[in-house]
Amino acid sequence: MKILVYFLYSLVECGLQSSFNDDFIREDFDDPIRNGLVAEGQNFTLDGKEIRILSGSIHYFRVPRNYWRDRIIKLRQLGFNTVQTYVAWNFHEPVEGEYNFDGDADLETFLEIASEEQMYVILRPGPYICAEWEWGGYPAWLLNKGPMELRTTHSQVYLDVVQKWFNTLLPKIKRFQYTLGGNIIAFQVENEYGSYHTQDHKYLPWLQAQMKNNGLVELFFTSDGGSQLKPENLLEGVLHTVNFQEVGNNLEKLKTIQPNKPMMVTEFWSGWFDHWGQEKHSTTTLKDYEKNIRQILDAGASINLYMFTGGTSFGFMSGSNHHVPSGLPLNDVTSYDYDAPLTEHGNWTAKYNLTQKIIQEYFPFENDESFAVPITKDYGDENVDSMMSVFESLAYQAISYPPFLVESPIYYEKFVNHGTNALAYGYALYSTLVPSDHANFETLNTLRCA
Repeated sequence: MKILVYFLYSLVECGLQSSFNDDFIREDFDDPIRNGLVAEGQNFTLDGKEIRILSGSIHYFRVPRNYWRDRIIKLRQLGFNTVQTYVAWNFHEPVEGEYNFDGDADLETFLEIASEEQMYVILRPGPYICAEWEWGGYPAWLLNKGPMELRTTHSQVYLDVVQKWFNTLLPKIKRFQYTLGGNIIAFQVENEYGSYHTQDHKYLPWLQAQMKNNGLVELFFTSDGGSQLKPENLLEGVLHTVNFQEVGNNLEKLKTIQPNKPMMVTEFWSGWFDHWGQEKHSTTTLKDYEKNIRQILDAGASINLYMFTGGTSFGFMSGSNHHVPSGLPLNDVTSYDYDAPLTEHGNWTAKYNLTQKIIQEYFPFENDESFAVPITKDYGDENVDSMMSVFESLAYQAISYPPFLVESPIYYEKFVNHGTNALAYGYALYSTLVPSDHANFETLNTLRCA
């Protein structure tokens, strides 16, 4: 039996052109001009002076470019000094060998704006980032590279594509390093590798070597959940940090395995993300939120709010989590609001006000700027005058993506765009004819959509 496949495919691209200022960072960046972040003893030092890192996560790929400055200013208004972000590989290389660093993907302008607002940056370049983002940041075309193991040195195919990506990405951010006149003070090596089901202890050193080979010289660190804080997961010369929502004994564990280093909470989960089908939005109480922040600060640890503002997983970019009891995926919703101090659209919350109050108490600061409340609009009721069904649209879709025959359903990445590039996202409609004289009606009654 042959199955006829139609493409139902759409691509939405938005963003403005870059206006990067070439004078922002000095170009003669081969010789350090400042002393970077040092993690020795009980406190971090920057340029030889003690510093407590007060950081918040803003994912540039989840916030439209026009709002980057607004979100960073609102983070600074909390009394914070650092912005943290991942780099999403699939946001920049959706098609193999075709790179996008413009518009909403203009990472360099994001770093520039952070510097203009007097904010340090902690960068987490992956290549795997999790973040409840599509395939943890890996581009879909990797699935067409043949037999491959991810997150290991056991697969040369995988190492080759990661090396090529890093050789493209890292030279762009090299000049933003603090010791070279920029504002990036630290780089994460991979992401929560201690929880990966297979442990290749050669993999993280290999990644770190790629980063160094591309000129990165700032402090390197890893981050893991409390249960993964184990001596065997430590890397020589790399700071180990911890992620959690409840302090519990996590800071004690961190201090035990790393006694002569400052403590850093790379991810203090300010809220949580949502899955399709859950009854209500995930939230945390103000009481628990305040209790844990105070415990972190009282312990002398540095902190990053994950998230400060969550933003939106536009298009098909929301990820999925593995539900261990059932073995089924839990699909994440488009909104990444996260119950964070700043809402998805950039407005204040009770958490925002509480955070500002706490930081003012521990680290007094002046803030004469007014909070920019986002402008919203009620569009009222809209009448839909006409519509087109999915089946009616096939005649138009078939012009660009003609249907073809397959023996059985295939992975979406195996579809190709005009015979060349793999299609990463979209929908496919399968149809077939079942001759009545051969129909197995018992089987037909058990058919379902997938």
